[in-house]
Amino acid sequence: MFVLWPRQRELSALGSAVERERDLVEQKVIESRTGELMTVRMPEIRRDRDLLERRLPPEPRLPDFLHAVAACVASEPLVTQEVKRDEVSPGGAAPACPPESEETARAVPIHLRLVGPFAAVLRCVAAIEGLERLCRFRDTHLVRTGDGQVAAEAEILVYYLPLSDAAVRRAADTTEMPSVERPAG
Repeated sequence: MFVLWPRQRELSALGSAVERERDLVEQKVIESRTGELMTVRMPEIRRDRDLLERRLPPEPRLPDFLHAVAACVASEPLVTQEVKRDEVSPGGAAPACPPESEETARAVPIHLRLVGPFAAVLRCVAAIEGLERLCRFRDTHLVRTGDGQVAAEAEILVYYLPLSDAAVRRAADTTEMPSVERPAG
């Protein structure tokens, strides 16, 4: 009995060690499967990220949006446009609506006036609303002019999602995900 007792403790300790190793191997298998899933999903994740960056870029990119608006208006030859926006600072930053927190979207207001036949103005407004870039019409007014035309006036909030310092640090600290490179724009 005195000979078996130490062996029983040794077997029990070895059994516990085997269980710990088995748990560790199982955890590694799960992690490797997660990695495989991430590898398979990376093209989808990149596509979604690119779509989000087009809809909600990290900076205002007002010239791109105004060019898209001009293209919408140009498709209707009887419509004229007038765009007013707040002054842009020398650094290129436009005044924005105050964010609720550092990780929420911000908006830059643009004042748009379209003049032309009702149907043509309506098609322009619908085309602008259908742009890929996230924007919202606010304070929209439609007034009939003296010459049988209509004038649509609206404030458009053009949204963007700036990268916060915390988001940049989180992206830098993440080792599993590839770094996000933003195109210059």
